[in-house]
Amino acid sequence: MKFYAGLDVGGTSGRVKFSAEDKTLIGEYLGEGCAFNTEGYELGREKYRKLMDAALSKYELTSSDCLGICIAASGIDSKEQEMQMRSIFEEMGFAKERILAVNDCELFLYLSKGPVLVTISGTGSICYGRNEAGEVFRTGGWNHVLSDEGSAYDIGLQTFKAYADWLDGRINCPILAKKIANATGVKTLEQADVYVNDHLLDKSPVGGLAVLCAQAAEEGDLVAKTIIKECAAKIFALVWDTCCKMEGKPDNRIKRELDEAFFANQEAKALQADLWLWGSVNVKNTFFREQIINMAKKKLPNVTVKIPEKTALDIALGVAQEHFA
Repeated sequence: MKFYAGLDVGGTSGRVKFSAEDKTLIGEYLGEGCAFNTEGYELGREKYRKLMDAALSKYELTSSDCLGICIAASGIDSKEQEMQMRSIFEEMGFAKERILAVNDCELFLYLSKGPVLVTISGTGSICYGRNEAGEVFRTGGWNHVLSDEGSAYDIGLQTFKAYADWLDGRINCPILAKKIANATGVKTLEQADVYVNDHLLDKSPVGGLAVLCAQAAEEGDLVAKTIIKECAAKIFALVWDTCCKMEGKPDNRIKRELDEAFFANQEAKALQADLWLWGSVNVKNTFFREQIINMAKKKLPNVTVKIPEKTALDIALGVAQEHFA
């Protein structure tokens, strides 16, 4: 049977969806994910083969019958990694000219025809933009040590720092502090020190604290609100800097921690584009999202902020159908 395939693969899970040649749905498969940039080519090759072998077998499909496949994957951060990903699927029998491999954020650029931006704030963060000439630019997303500013990890880290300041008697955030204490079991600065040493480089537990910060902000905790506002400003900074690249006018500034003062002194940009927001923080945290929308209205008045109605998996399948039609 001739078919199309779309993949949405993150560090935790990998999803595959198939449609027939007439675009009727065949089905989907959920398996293990792979962070391609951190796990490397050999392990990535093994995991992707396992994922596709199981998915194809479930629906009795053969790779050589694939009319087009779009792989939206976490960790395709360079041309070399894109070529490695393509080679993995070529080895599995997919036709070379029928494979499209993109970063999972870059995928959303296909939602708009003209100039477009997309920024993701989930466990990590990143921004992509495509200008009128079709050139693609990237800002951020270089893991949670080098960047990922404004992400759930960043919010969680700032939240735990605030909790340490509360334990030290330096700030007042009773709502936030109670939530963090209950979630982590940390009650003293000594315990906080151990917690940080155990989890500082582990994205999941630190990123999970972002939900508690959002809840505390909704309940009126001023420190939590400030953390959310500051991290939203960092996401908008990714968008702003990508706009500068799209216009061929990079600012070459020292990386900023908080951008309110900077943006207050900048004239609005005339760039006309769609701005797609994705990721758990952008989509689920209303207060966070409203900060970005308000900044965009002031400084990017011709940019239309949107949230995709389809999942990344459905978008990947749609891109495969359209790109290889």
